[in-house]
Amino acid sequence: APWGPQGIPDILRPQVWAWLLGMHERKAQDPTAFEEALARPPEEKIKYVIDTDILRTFQGDRRFHEGEKLHERLRTALYAFASHDATVQYTQGMNSVAGMLVMNMASAEDVFWMLDRLCYHETLNLGNLFGPGFPLLGEIQYVFENLLRTHMPEVHRNFEMASRALKMPTSGVIGFIVPKLFFPLFTFLPIPTAKRIWDVMVSEGLVFLYRMGMLVLKRIDKSEPLNKRKQYPHQKLMEGLKRLPRDPLFSDADEMIAQADRLPPERKELQKLSEAYKREDRNRKNMVFVEKV
Repeated sequence: APWGPQGIPDILRPQVWAWLLGMHERKAQDPTAFEEALARPPEEKIKYVIDTDILRTFQGDRRFHEGEKLHERLRTALYAFASHDATVQYTQGMNSVAGMLVMNMASAEDVFWMLDRLCYHETLNLGNLFGPGFPLLGEIQYVFENLLRTHMPEVHRNFEMASRALKMPTSGVIGFIVPKLFFPLFTFLPIPTAKRIWDVMVSEGLVFLYRMGMLVLKRIDKSEPLNKRKQYPHQKLMEGLKRLPRDPLFSDADEMIAQADRLPPERKELQKLSEAYKREDRNRKNMVFVEKV
């Protein structure tokens, strides 16, 4: 497994994540940004959404309860980021991502800058996932659907059948699934396991998140095959997601990562699918423009 049998040692994780995503270089470009953001609170409606989401962050961890240290650090970092980044600001659900950073970084300022790096570092560019219109979400859905069609055709057929039965577009159920897997960046798994996933993610980028998505579906299908027709596949998937933290595989991070690394996509396949999506997206936009003219 990457970074050795135990992954990145906890004591080194903040420095390694910061180094891999260029946090200190970015901070040096705008050294007063955090303090300036703190002095300029976000709009009240954004503060309300953040405060509501924080109460739902890792509810089983007392350190995130109201008045506790991590709760306050999380709020400070999210307020500052929402004020600083006029494009992304805050999207409901970013609390889990920021919560993972709060557990691993030394200060609210470091969390603030790591959110910036997750959003804008070239290996991830998750600002396009969390930003207005969620432009990366469409690409992730397209790529994931094609990966399933090519590498897990039976599961893909089941999802198509469920979409038709629910009178949704052909890719409807997959579109329902993708945010559940990608928005929280796998923080719904046990925290030690999620840390190991992030260790690889900050090094290898989105390609590993796709592999983890394929592994999650494979594990759910193994425990209770999605082609059993007592329920629609998306219902089985949601039940399976709830059971995943108890799956023994996700308590063995080395084996989990080894299995994920044996799954598609390879980088070349991911690049081709990404380019194909962008071409189709441009063509759709051009057609809309022509129709309007």
